[in-house]
Amino acid sequence: MAELEKPIYFGTFPSEVRPDYVSHSSLELIEKYCANASLSIGGQSGSSAILQSINRGHGREEIEIACEIVLEHGLVPQVDLIFGLPGECAEDQRMTLDLARWIVAGGGKVRAHRFMPLPGTPLASTRPAPLAIEVEACLGRLALDGKLSGSWSSR
Repeated sequence: MAELEKPIYFGTFPSEVRPDYVSHSSLELIEKYCANASLSIGGQSGSSAILQSINRGHGREEIEIACEIVLEHGLVPQVDLIFGLPGECAEDQRMTLDLARWIVAGGGKVRAHRFMPLPGTPLASTRPAPLAIEVEACLGRLALDGKLSGSWSSR
């Protein structure tokens, strides 16, 4: 097998991996053939109800399991979470915030995003849900502490 001139990086932003596709066997391949220090995971929400409403095909538990597997293999899980998804209430946002806290407490990283409807997607004609004031404030504190990055502000 010929050597590659450049290292391979798999599952790096913006090409995230679905949490329900993370497994020990997939991480073994990444360890063997890739130069990753982290793996981007598209978690999207900490609310299983919201994940179901946007047809993600996974729940919060799969996100947590994926993070644990990635950490077991010596990589850092970098989880993308979206705030303000259509139909999201303050309690759903708090669940996503709780998931973000769990991820960073375990050694992972979080990229927070504000929902933005994209043309050509099933959610193209929807509007972002308003962000709860306390959720937005907590995201800011996590960012100031260096535990979270991204753009989530509704302002």
